[in-house]
Amino acid sequence: MMSMQNALYFPHIHVRTEHLMKSALLLWDQVEFITPFDNYPISYHEFGYNAEDRKELEHAHRLIQVEHVPSAEEKDLAHERIIALATTPNLPEWFLKNEGQDAGFVIHFEKLFHRTWQDLKALGIAAIDREDGDGILPRPFGRATMTILAQCCSGNDTQLVTDSAVATEDVRQTTEIEERKRNELQFEAEERYFSSIGALNIVDVDEFTLSQMIAFRERELREKTPYQRVFRQNYWAKLDQAAQQYAAAKNDAERRRVRKRFQSDMAGEFEFLKEELGLNTAEALFSVDTAALVTLGAAVGGPAGLAVAGARSVLGKITGWQSKRNAALQKRAAASYMYVFRNEVNSRKPLKTLE
Repeated sequence: MMSMQNALYFPHIHVRTEHLMKSALLLWDQVEFITPFDNYPISYHEFGYNAEDRKELEHAHRLIQVEHVPSAEEKDLAHERIIALATTPNLPEWFLKNEGQDAGFVIHFEKLFHRTWQDLKALGIAAIDREDGDGILPRPFGRATMTILAQCCSGNDTQLVTDSAVATEDVRQTTEIEERKRNELQFEAEERYFSSIGALNIVDVDEFTLSQMIAFRERELREKTPYQRVFRQNYWAKLDQAAQQYAAAKNDAERRRVRKRFQSDMAGEFEFLKEELGLNTAEALFSVDTAALVTLGAAVGGPAGLAVAGARSVLGKITGWQSKRNAALQKRAAASYMYVFRNEVNSRKPLKTLE
């Protein structure tokens, strides 16, 4: 029996783009969302969708959703790493304090231990909203906190996924600081810890509507032999193999051959998908955009694509999210497919970066 394809979405409770929602319906058996308590009400009302689109997004969310309320063990792991992060010597002031009119990053109080909030408050980093009971952190540190919590909540068989280009920078910054704290990272003029390995063209979900993807998953739930799940498993297995071959390729010619083999290997699966979604057999399912998957993880295992390349250290002269290079990454991200991170086997450690 094939294993489940699981993902944990971060840093928010609600998926922020229709793009990722369609991707999730196509590719994952289930997606975990970190909630502060059981039966957390899901509503897309606050994101400005009209009534029909909001209803559709909420329906899609329920089809894939698994609530993940952090356990005491996960909160304990997160506490250890969050406080260690907060007490790292010589952190930039902008990382620990809100700037200008920024209201900060709001996190449900229940997602972390009370003692975590108290320790962060004692350090002058956190504030508590007495009316709503939420914890408020400086935006960069708050996003780093959710990166750590997501990693502690995801199991060894679960990939972290986001639709935010900023979240990829959060992972990079958090990893660098944690590795520096552990005295395992030596900074150089050009980072060698984040290397570009290019990208594989994959399914372009913009070819489908959200309604089509909802119907696709509902058929899967009804059928005794769900071929939709078989498609998903085959897709991930072949993408994983092709990604490893692509990362190991020595030159552009070899990378082109990997792309061509992957597309050829997926021909049968894509014919099934076209039939399922009522598409013309001549329509192409591969995205023309090569900013496809982003993996900051072990160089083997898990789908890989475009890694963050050449951004400066968070402790350097300028931060990655301020750099022109990262601005270019975020511009490409508007058409990107998704960002996938491979978790470390031991969630006490930061995400492993490509070398």
